[in-house]
Amino acid sequence: MPHFRKAADILNKYPIKYVVSTNTMGNALIVDPETESAVIAPKGGFGGLAGGFIKHTALANVRQMSQLLRPDIDVVGVGGVSSGTDAFELILCGAKAVQVGTCHRVEGPECFDRISAELKAIMKRKGYQSIEDFRGKLKPNQGAKKDGHVKKKVQANQNGIVIQPLTLLVAILVLVVGFIFSRPKLCQGL
Repeated sequence: MPHFRKAADILNKYPIKYVVSTNTMGNALIVDPETESAVIAPKGGFGGLAGGFIKHTALANVRQMSQLLRPDIDVVGVGGVSSGTDAFELILCGAKAVQVGTCHRVEGPECFDRISAELKAIMKRKGYQSIEDFRGKLKPNQGAKKDGHVKKKVQANQNGIVIQPLTLLVAILVLVVGFIFSRPKLCQGL
């Protein structure tokens, strides 16, 4: 996708160590039909879409960015991590680290031990000794027909929504530009 290439070309020019992909995606609005009002209080009810709603977009974005960025720029996978399987999938797509947000907010810090134990169980079942044994090693779809249609139906998130990654470019650039310009030493010569 050309917008990922453009973002990566910009990021690859600077001495950054990591990018976070995906975190939240705006613009989202939750409406309570009973009270006929926005559920989120600040910003007139507008907020970012996060958690399981963006998992599939996060997987695609982590995969794309990990393939396009310099090898010394790590990708932190974020978006919909609530199980060891979710963490495994992001790492398989190329994430060097995984961030848990919404699940932590819902379950509390106990979720970290549970997700870690589930990830370790997956690794043991698959015979992996280290995350590096599978990080970034997503295989091509083995079930695609010649016409490109997939035999196995893609799983949507808990609400049946699969979101396209069009908004990510702006989110990544805002995050990285904010990081770069918050470090005066990195801005010299710009």
